[in-house]
Amino acid sequence: MKKNVSKSSREIGSRIAVPVLFAVLCLLTYLTISAISGSSRTADGFDLEDLTNEARQTDTDVSDYLLPEFIGVTVKGVRSGIAGSVNIVSELYSLLTPTLRSAFFYTVPLEEGNWEDGISAENSVYIKYHSELPDGILALFAGMETNSGSDTIAFRGNVREIFILPPESVSEDTVMMTRSDSGELRMYVIPGHKASVGTGELERFVRSYSSSMTSFIFNEGKYENLSISEPIFTGELSARELIMTDGTSVLIQNSSEEREEILRVFGLNPDKLLNVHSEADGSAGYYDTRGIVNFRRSTFEYLRSSEDNGRSVSDILGRAFSPSRSAAEVLTDYIHAAILLYESIAAVNPVYIGGEADLMLRSVSSENGEVTLRFLYTVNNLRISDVQDAFRITFSAGRVTSAVLYTMTVRILAERSFPYSEWWYASTLDDFSSDVRLVYRSDFVSDTVSAEWAAEKLIFAETEAEYGK
Repeated sequence: MKKNVSKSSREIGSRIAVPVLFAVLCLLTYLTISAISGSSRTADGFDLEDLTNEARQTDTDVSDYLLPEFIGVTVKGVRSGIAGSVNIVSELYSLLTPTLRSAFFYTVPLEEGNWEDGISAENSVYIKYHSELPDGILALFAGMETNSGSDTIAFRGNVREIFILPPESVSEDTVMMTRSDSGELRMYVIPGHKASVGTGELERFVRSYSSSMTSFIFNEGKYENLSISEPIFTGELSARELIMTDGTSVLIQNSSEEREEILRVFGLNPDKLLNVHSEADGSAGYYDTRGIVNFRRSTFEYLRSSEDNGRSVSDILGRAFSPSRSAAEVLTDYIHAAILLYESIAAVNPVYIGGEADLMLRSVSSENGEVTLRFLYTVNNLRISDVQDAFRITFSAGRVTSAVLYTMTVRILAERSFPYSEWWYASTLDDFSSDVRLVYRSDFVSDTVSAEWAAEKLIFAETEAEYGK
């Protein structure tokens, strides 16, 4: 039976339908204009000179792959530092990255400043990274959470240490100074309205995490073999004990299913291999037209078979990639592609990629059109020392040319150890060394591995590269 609809009901329906249709039409018009303007953007040549945040709006956050080794907070002359706690370092660093972003994106640095002003300041934040990195890379990671396509910075130099001198009031400026391993200094003055963290926020943070932070001093000439800003803990630290296993790559030969998954990660088709070569020690090489994968005792090694192929960045990301896009988009996609490859192997079996260890970015270099990323292993933000790079991958023209993954496995134990005081350790140093850090020495024999202090000479050329040349 046909249902009667009153005239008033039809009028109400019309009044509702018209605005809805108009809203839909507006939305379609906006999307069409956006698509047209997006497709007409002029592509830039590959050059690491400029760095923007353009292609990052829908990318996953990779900030966990770059954290400082140490952060020290000085409030009213009282110094509290944190190392060996990835969660607290990550939370404090997240409070500081807006300041880094404001400095790198919106401020022209001055090649001057007095580094000792940071050491003597009554209120300051001191940041020390695991290794020296280009300032553009620090800015890239600091800006990962922004949605602005207009943020632009340039590579100006390398950074190992940072001082932030917070304003005493909202109207005052924030001062940030960066320093390289070789002593190159730059100073940024951030206008008061862009200040992101003040002494009040720092004081509240220290109060909240006082049980996890430890008192420290700056060297300031106490030990001639250490830099003046070397932070030295004066209080007691503790660290979890570990079990380390080396040579896990060879284990994959016992699982054909996992082996085939790893081959697919690197772009090889297990069903269409050209050749398989086995060694007496259990290592093996797998060849097809797109590349070669070697499973050795302690490494996975990938090498493309010719200059015309190699694992495609587009395939790894699952979206279009063009090496002729802006430098920021290219570099950002390379970093994401490297991490996705690493995480794809972890999805097969985390035993192969460090177990309970974490991956941290160690260096970025660019030479002859190739970009090489190097990563290191850490446990609770303490570096695993005396081992080769955890992961090294090289890109060229939107393809992976080579990759090496060092396959050690770490298991974190419940037991904690208390290393000697860093103050005591620093006083025993005789040889020249400019860096003291708490590390886990690689040890695949002992039942347990404890954290210990290590003195290392700085290798200035380790991460040096020509950017944008």
